[in-house]
Amino acid sequence: MKNLNSTLIGLVILLSAVSGQDYLIPSDGYKATIVFPDYITLGAFDLHVPLLYANDGDTIHCLNLETGLEERKFGRPAGYDGAYASFITVAPDGKTIWAGYTVFGNSDDRIYSIDVESGEWALQATLPGNFDLEFWNDSLLVSGLNSTDWTAPCSIFLLDTSGSDQHRKVVEAGGYAAGITVDGTGNLYYGTSYAVDLNAIYRWDSTDIAYILGTPGTNPLIKEDGEKLTDLPSGANDCEVDAFGNLVFNFNDYTADKVLAQWNRTTGDGRNFDTLSVAPEAGDWLGMVKSQGNINIPSTGNRVFTNSPGRALTDVHLDYLPILTRPLPVFSGLETENDTSIDLSTYFTDPDDPDDFSFEVVVNTEPSVASVSISEKELIVDFLLAGQTNVVIKASNAAKEKSKKVVVGVQPVITGDYLVSDFEELTIDPDSFWNGADGSGGYTSGEAYFYNDYNADWFSWSGWAYSNVSDNTTPGFLNQYSAITGNGFDAGRSDGSQYGVGYVFGPPVVSFKESIAHEVAGLFVTNSTYSALSMKYGDSFSKKFGGEDGNDPDYFKLMIWGHANGTPTDSIEFYLTDYRFEDNTRDYVIKTWQWVDLGSLGRVDSLMFALESTDVGEWGMNTPAFFCIDNLYVIPNEAPVGMSPITDATDFEIIVYPNPNRGRFIIGTSAEDAVEVRIFNLTGSVIFENRNHSPGTVIDISHHPAGSYIIRVTDDRKAVSKMFIQQ
Repeated sequence: MKNLNSTLIGLVILLSAVSGQDYLIPSDGYKATIVFPDYITLGAFDLHVPLLYANDGDTIHCLNLETGLEERKFGRPAGYDGAYASFITVAPDGKTIWAGYTVFGNSDDRIYSIDVESGEWALQATLPGNFDLEFWNDSLLVSGLNSTDWTAPCSIFLLDTSGSDQHRKVVEAGGYAAGITVDGTGNLYYGTSYAVDLNAIYRWDSTDIAYILGTPGTNPLIKEDGEKLTDLPSGANDCEVDAFGNLVFNFNDYTADKVLAQWNRTTGDGRNFDTLSVAPEAGDWLGMVKSQGNINIPSTGNRVFTNSPGRALTDVHLDYLPILTRPLPVFSGLETENDTSIDLSTYFTDPDDPDDFSFEVVVNTEPSVASVSISEKELIVDFLLAGQTNVVIKASNAAKEKSKKVVVGVQPVITGDYLVSDFEELTIDPDSFWNGADGSGGYTSGEAYFYNDYNADWFSWSGWAYSNVSDNTTPGFLNQYSAITGNGFDAGRSDGSQYGVGYVFGPPVVSFKESIAHEVAGLFVTNSTYSALSMKYGDSFSKKFGGEDGNDPDYFKLMIWGHANGTPTDSIEFYLTDYRFEDNTRDYVIKTWQWVDLGSLGRVDSLMFALESTDVGEWGMNTPAFFCIDNLYVIPNEAPVGMSPITDATDFEIIVYPNPNRGRFIIGTSAEDAVEVRIFNLTGSVIFENRNHSPGTVIDISHHPAGSYIIRVTDDRKAVSKMFIQQ
């Protein structure tokens, strides 16, 4: 009802207690919070997050929603006094502000633009009784009267900024002037404001608006051309569609509550809205409505703003949930280490109810690995046995809860007369890596030589790199040299930050000096940041492990073979990620350094590594084929090495003969019946599959290229994987 502003708004201000105190009563599940309490005379306002521009009549203030500070201000246009600020609209690019003004009698109502950088004002048009302005692509739509006659029906005009003020009517809505809004697809919304007639919210389709704008001389749209969304019990003042298509609006009644509401997406007759808050005092009159984020998600930054004369701005929002102010740490330590603890109250907060938090451990998937307890607000972790466990902490406050997962990793203490490949004697700059670009073909650490294949034409590599990159939060290929731990296994040492990075494009190989066989005690492994974040969240190439509902039985597995004189001895499997559990809380991505015992490989002169994933496409494994290792422990012995075929020391044995071969071979097993056979190349692609294979039958993969392959044989008892070589 802006065409009555000179009298009505003045009366409202007189009736209002000039105050920053709460005046809105929120509905159940909502909160109302005063914004910028020191500014109680702000009228027209708009957002360009994080900035809020608001006009107090004399000055447009630029206020920062994040810092609470005033960043700058713009004085009113020179030589134009006694005007009421009808609207502020910030251009989509944030470079200009459009400000409307009206005066008593609508005799000198103007619309200006202000250059944000220079602060210069420019008179763009005069439009009597202007109320609101919205951008529609490159067009400017203004609601108002375009008449000094207060009884003229409110309409929505295409603003003419040529200087001739030939504003073209787009929609004749009727009633007093009220606010407009445009959604992301160009649909136009308006709430009518009649003193006695029935009021409603209408929506005009973007195609109809486009036709009117593009067809000069055609008749304007009317209410009946739009779709009625909801009836209103009294006249609307403003409406707003948030960034996610949710429509909010307000309406005022002289003798009843003033209401801020949301359309419930039912169309037609009836009151199709839900009340968000009310202003019960007679002196309050709800003004403009603006939004930030998705108003239907209870998270900081999702809110609706409104105001009333003589009051500070207020935001209304769903009661915010407790939030994590910073990531909970990953706990990692040795079996012999003392308890460690953190104060959980420094990690959680509630924007609406900051006090009275309580915490509870609701899940500890592997209590044998670590004991986890809470004393008041302190989380206490006691390292027990080697392994990794998932711990879920529930934070409760004001009848609201938030659960977060904590990962605890425990490592064994390795003792004995070992030589250790820990990568620390290798020289690189801090937070950097070596990937073989010097063409050397590999590097030595301890007793082990790590092979590298660098392609100078494509600037690509495979095999082994080494690194001390600490960025364990950035996803994607550009962060391929980072361990998810953010450091090496011996991170507590001043020189303990380096580790090896394996990339499986062909098997990464480690050999020992002078091809002498050694017993290998084991090594520590973890995921790379690239693969870990890809599996946890998914990316443009790889799936999110577990799928959208978390129930997909995905896994990512590291396989390690021992070789002696070119013949495989045995193999070890270690799950870097495992989502195969019925209880999804047990699903894990390895995020700590974990010990892999390699003692069963026997005396070997080399190690070969491969990866297997459930996420496989037409061209092989989709999961990034990276992993990280540190501290390879070997016993420095030189005993002679005997030849041995591929066998398994378990009750289910398989043998590949001959090995190596030229692509035709047979497998023998201890199984009495047919078995399932699958053969993988070392990028994870299945190249052969027979679910009813009779042992002793020739398998022919000679049409595939020479190289190393993995054969996986499954009977009704277990599955065994072995590696063989095709020459």
